[in-house]
Amino acid sequence: MTSPKMKNISKAIILCGGRGTRMGDLTSNTPKPLVTVGGEPLVLWVMRHLYSQGVREFYLMLGYRGGEFKNFFRDYMKRNRSMVFTKYGYSIDGPSSEQEDWTVHLVESGLNTNTAGRIAYAKEYFSPGEQFIVTYGDSLSNVNLSEVEKLHYSEIFHEDGSAEDLPIVTFTGIPNRQRFGIIDIDDYGRVLEFSEKSVNHKELINGGFMITDYDVFNLIDKNSGDYSKTVLTDLANSGKARAYYHDGFWSACDSHIYVVFHDNVSHFEGKECHGKVHVCHRIHHLTLYTLCSYSYTHLQ
Repeated sequence: MTSPKMKNISKAIILCGGRGTRMGDLTSNTPKPLVTVGGEPLVLWVMRHLYSQGVREFYLMLGYRGGEFKNFFRDYMKRNRSMVFTKYGYSIDGPSSEQEDWTVHLVESGLNTNTAGRIAYAKEYFSPGEQFIVTYGDSLSNVNLSEVEKLHYSEIFHEDGSAEDLPIVTFTGIPNRQRFGIIDIDDYGRVLEFSEKSVNHKELINGGFMITDYDVFNLIDKNSGDYSKTVLTDLANSGKARAYYHDGFWSACDSHIYVVFHDNVSHFEGKECHGKVHVCHRIHHLTLYTLCSYSYTHLQ
């Protein structure tokens, strides 16, 4: 079933400039959004989901090893297309029906720039009154952005009947899932209570996929700091932010965690990557791979 597309939004900023140090040797020579998942880079899965929701123009904010993005998209656009080589160079012969009809801007935004600063570098590509998506190049989700859009534009009325101003940012809120169970013990080490890991539906984390108004550029510049800690916090405190509750699939691939688009878990069982073992967990129609630093014998 095809997801409904957004009605008013066709552009997206994707933050791709970080170093991804928590992924260790996987990002020593590769930007995190270009780490391969299921045969394709993370950022390509992000873009394809946004494309399915109606986005047609992408602005990838580059930093660490930005040239790798240029090499990838140059080669990607040549896939499944005829080429003509002469002594003067080469030309690509016609469009490919198998590729997306999108425009990709690769924008250099500095090596050490913080996330809010990187967004500020995109200001020249947008016009006052315009809304767009801001998200991360390593966060995957199946969120229905048409529903996020509905929330962003919905009218909320005060008790006196006056309408609340529309927000500057509406982000996708993800329930805070505990990674581990909790054990309560007494002074003698006796277990008093064991609580299995749970989901707190009242505490939401910022999952990205944020519908953002042009007015955000009035709050940031190229030297601004962390977007979540500064801008989003200030907007929330001033009543200018909303959050869409998404309880579906979402994964932040900010460490040795891979998401592979595949229904058949057994197809991947027993395979190794960089000498590390895949531990499989089924999530809807996606397969989550955790890359463990232990050998297979340590897991037996």
